[in-house]
Amino acid sequence: QTQIADLQARIATLESNACECPLKIYPYGQLVALGPAGSFDDLAAWDATVVKKDGVYHMWYRGRSTVVNASVGYATSTDGVTWTKQNSGNPVLSHYHGGTPSENYDIHYPRAVVDENGNFRLYYARAYDELAGEPHEIWTAWSSDGITWNKHRKVRDNADLAIPLYADGTYYLWYTSGSFDGGVINFNTSPDGENYSWPAGVHLSADGAGSWEGAWVAPNAVTKTADGFKMWYMGASVAIGTATSTDGINWTKNPANPVLYNGPLGIEGSFTAFASVVPDDNSVKIYFSDGDMGATGPENQRIGMAIQALQCASVGG
Repeated sequence: QTQIADLQARIATLESNACECPLKIYPYGQLVALGPAGSFDDLAAWDATVVKKDGVYHMWYRGRSTVVNASVGYATSTDGVTWTKQNSGNPVLSHYHGGTPSENYDIHYPRAVVDENGNFRLYYARAYDELAGEPHEIWTAWSSDGITWNKHRKVRDNADLAIPLYADGTYYLWYTSGSFDGGVINFNTSPDGENYSWPAGVHLSADGAGSWEGAWVAPNAVTKTADGFKMWYMGASVAIGTATSTDGINWTKNPANPVLYNGPLGIEGSFTAFASVVPDDNSVKIYFSDGDMGATGPENQRIGMAIQALQCASVGG
């Protein structure tokens, strides 16, 4: 609890500045290497979620071996930069393609927290063949070692990307109801991470045509601060912005949005998405995915990292 309170205080230092400290992109490249030919991640390793527990960084990421198959891999790091794949490089959550279209599914959008028992709790989306192009289902499971997952439970139909946060004895969940192009971010809470009272209301909407957000927004990560919450979210332009809130419901968008995008920051791909944020001693590590949009969807997906200091060289700078 003392460590969590200290991290929250450090994040609050960043929030109190007149502007956020500049982001520094870690030397460009794929943080998690692609697997050898024939492995579940020989085509892409991206869409990562990272948590830090007992001085070790834990990452779960989406791997692809074909355009349609997606499973979840697991890697660890002592510094948040150099990663070692676990489970002999095999997925820890696998897609299922051995049945009918109503049974076959890929796994998308893994998002993790450390729960009240010190275990890992993962939320993820199941995308069924039968629902190709349609909204997914949100599931959750827990693990003591990051490899073997227990008590898989569906928590939401008709939803895509879900972002959990466990703080002060409560599970918070921000999610897209329907598909990304529904345009809004919803919110709910749970005492145990499994049972939520549905439905919940709309709490962050896209600004629409002419804005960097375009037609939709989707949550990427939320951190707890001394004053409330900070959210990292992506828009239809496939760039990332931030917003702050005192209650997790009413949000104020950063007027400097987007804060992570391709081009001037040194991100080479044509899209930037799926941020995962880890508070550290004197900075915040932001893991993100980038790549190119091909004729059939994302291509050349990678996991990159940006670092943001918690205190700028000068206040307001």
